[in-house]
Amino acid sequence: MASSLVLEDGTGLANASTYETAANVRLYATGRGVTLAPADNDGDLLVDQMITKGMDYLEAMRDKFQGWRLYPDVQALQWPRDGVLDEDRGYDCGVRNGYENLVAGYTYRNPNIIPKELKQALCALTLQVKKGVDLQPTQVSGQFVTFKKIGPIERHFSEAVGVYTLPQMPLVDATLAPLLKNGGPLLSYRV
Repeated sequence: MASSLVLEDGTGLANASTYETAANVRLYATGRGVTLAPADNDGDLLVDQMITKGMDYLEAMRDKFQGWRLYPDVQALQWPRDGVLDEDRGYDCGVRNGYENLVAGYTYRNPNIIPKELKQALCALTLQVKKGVDLQPTQVSGQFVTFKKIGPIERHFSEAVGVYTLPQMPLVDATLAPLLKNGGPLLSYRV
């Protein structure tokens, strides 16, 4: 069985589910000495599941990406996007697709090309999933201690019980930085 994921080709597919092919994700992993799963039906399904978890992470970043969805009424994913600055290449224009907030004098990425940084980040996220990293950990509502009495001593405070941290992924942050608003890295906060 081959991958069941549908590759976004830059045309805003309504049924797209990934930015990179499973075969290319496997090549990325192999180049780093990692075998994601056996090349059989069960292995293909497992790789698809790992890629999907990486895609869930990327798609949840919708408000952090520069620009706007190119085909908002049709496309399933956050990319292709227009209005994404490109410091090295691209094309200069002031008005495109009815949006006037593109600034003349700046170069913008071709909106119909899925950025290589996005594909590389997906590959890196897939490797994190393979390592067992929960990319989107959830936390049950924490309990807070607000009062404690030991003998005649009373103390009022608020201490969260069950603190968790988001995974630190500097490679993913650095790879995605050119696509993010302000070009900044993703910030992981201790909550």
